[in-house]
Amino acid sequence: MLSLNIISWNPHLKAIVFILLVYSLFRPGNTFAQSLSISQLEHYEQELFMLEEEDVIIHPDDNNGFFVFFQETKDARVYDNRWRITWLDTELTPSPPLRVEFDSEFKLIAHDVHKGLLRLLLIDESRKDEYLLTSIDRRRRISSDIKFKLPFLIDFTHFEFVGNHLLMGGKINYLPNVTLLDLSTKKLVTAQGLNLRKTELERIQVDDSENTFSVILNEIGANGKHIYKKFSETGKVLKTHKISDRGEFNLMDVRSIELDTAMVFTGTYSHGYSKLESHGFFMTKILPGGQEMSFFYPYALLDNYFSYMPEKKRWKNKAKVMSKAQNGKPLRYGRNYLFHKPMIGNGQITLSADGYYSVKNSSSVYQGSPAQYKLQYVHTLLAQVDLATGKTLWDTSLEYDKYTSSYIPEQISARSTVQADSTISILALELGKIVTVTSRGSLYKKKDRITLRTNRNSVVKTEKEMRNRRFGIYEFAGKYAYVFGVHETVNELKTEGKKHRRVFFINKLRFNKAVGPIY
Repeated sequence: MLSLNIISWNPHLKAIVFILLVYSLFRPGNTFAQSLSISQLEHYEQELFMLEEEDVIIHPDDNNGFFVFFQETKDARVYDNRWRITWLDTELTPSPPLRVEFDSEFKLIAHDVHKGLLRLLLIDESRKDEYLLTSIDRRRRISSDIKFKLPFLIDFTHFEFVGNHLLMGGKINYLPNVTLLDLSTKKLVTAQGLNLRKTELERIQVDDSENTFSVILNEIGANGKHIYKKFSETGKVLKTHKISDRGEFNLMDVRSIELDTAMVFTGTYSHGYSKLESHGFFMTKILPGGQEMSFFYPYALLDNYFSYMPEKKRWKNKAKVMSKAQNGKPLRYGRNYLFHKPMIGNGQITLSADGYYSVKNSSSVYQGSPAQYKLQYVHTLLAQVDLATGKTLWDTSLEYDKYTSSYIPEQISARSTVQADSTISILALELGKIVTVTSRGSLYKKKDRITLRTNRNSVVKTEKEMRNRRFGIYEFAGKYAYVFGVHETVNELKTEGKKHRRVFFINKLRFNKAVGPIY
């Protein structure tokens, strides 16, 4: 009779069984070994009263905390120009709020956080040429008020800081313009060589380490060129590049990366002139000698682009794609994609974008307003490319359930971007839940969900009409993430009045070590 008494087993046999048991727990395909554990720590909330969720403005303060501000409200009244400003540390401990009131003729048009200061830019609507720049520090003190005039009317699209200058980007007389205000001398400087006809200001990137900024211009019209210019903080041109015309390819969402070995431009492209639907990724390298190398990666040729479809339909679509590719026909497979900042490491670049489509909001409250449409995310596409050869190393498509929005952080960090072994972890938001999606190339996908909780340890519930609206994630140093949004909660504080309250919340999350090696 076979005995199951482990104590009496041969020591060598026990060692073999132990090894097999460990392998069964931590083998690559095991979900237990690959789960990414998340703990919920602190929570902060603020009742909105008469405000909409878009009226609450949140700005990360480097890795030190957050500024949260919104217009003051009382009962059924919203004060036009009175603002409540709160600073939260990394533990979400709020400072006593600061109330700031501006003259009625001033209107807030832009805001930013730079070097521990919340900057508010207001325009005098009665004069249209006078501006007020107010700076507020973490101790809720107004550190400075600067009034200045512009000799022209600028249509603002960008508002940032570079060095000791305020950067204001936009259009003047339908021409691109970047104007810089010296915060010490209050002198105005206009960046050189930007007022080009039939061009649009597509992107401004600031490099705080060098106190420089770069501008990408897009020529209006089909197959327009892209022009890259790098400036000092005083507006002097340091470098210029032009991305050559690509014939049938219309480049979109162009981003620049300056490396020691090359200047790299990435983004998406479409066949024909479209600003929404894209059909693939692209990468262009400009070598120090001026040689230009361009690579195009059609979505339809990625191994896993059709992976969300049933197997029969997937192979049918792949057969169509191969037939079109062999006949030299353009592969117009795509949708609206939101392109993310590329992630670089180990001689590789990872291109990623969120696929989405617009959904009409069913609530009558928002009819005729900008919030009438919301974005519903379908999946995230990722493709890792070798920088030297331009060859695709792997790709993956991570699909989301209904009312889920994804987030890919802008900075490389420990648990949520590309690792040395090509591991990807993406944070996503559902109704009252946070989702982690983990993948290593095209080999594995996993979803873990945890339910967000409030101060009273109750479940976060979002209002029906707020699904997938005004939610987001900020990440600090790869170990912590902060989820913010709006949810509906039972009114436990009042015996009369509304049964529910709309609350703006922030939850702090910590990434714990996985049970075993992720792969």
